[in-house]
Amino acid sequence: MIDTLPGEFERWLGHLLEVARTARQRPDAWREVRHAWLPGAPAGGSYLGEGAHPAEVREVMIALRAAFAARLPPPVSGESEAVRDFRRHRLADFVRTETSAYIAQVTPKPDIQSLFAQASARGRPQVPAAGLGPSVSVRTCRSCGAPREIDTVYGCCAFCGTAFFPERGYQERGYPERGYPERGYPEQGWGQ
Repeated sequence: MIDTLPGEFERWLGHLLEVARTARQRPDAWREVRHAWLPGAPAGGSYLGEGAHPAEVREVMIALRAAFAARLPPPVSGESEAVRDFRRHRLADFVRTETSAYIAQVTPKPDIQSLFAQASARGRPQVPAAGLGPSVSVRTCRSCGAPREIDTVYGCCAFCGTAFFPERGYQERGYPERGYPERGYPEQGWGQ
């Protein structure tokens, strides 16, 4: 009987996570699972994306862990390796590891490009005064579209980290690997 606990635990956990990931689409199923493990839980639920809120999922996992820990008899010298691993490793740390994995699955991924596209679309085009050009010239990152002034010196985008000036191509032009001459210019010779 005790040797079947690890398998039963994994089935319950799998069912819990499957229902939690689709809680917004199937709120009744999530409410049913939640009330089965937390009888006094409030009726309303909160969501993150399409899934149940991680705090609610964690509460159910804690109740699941407590229920299975209560069913485990005290350790004995002849218990199977599977039960020993279940007791010492899986049951001991699963709330933290499974909650972290669940959060990674249901959290919407941020899209930097859409952030700049939205800001660009909402901005009003400014009409320069007659005869005057723009007061600031900007260059945009080729990866995420973040603007930066042309005369600034930093070599990487402050938002996504993409290099504005790629390292490749310096050797073909006679520059050292860093891309900057030690002294002088190529026509004067390096280090003279």
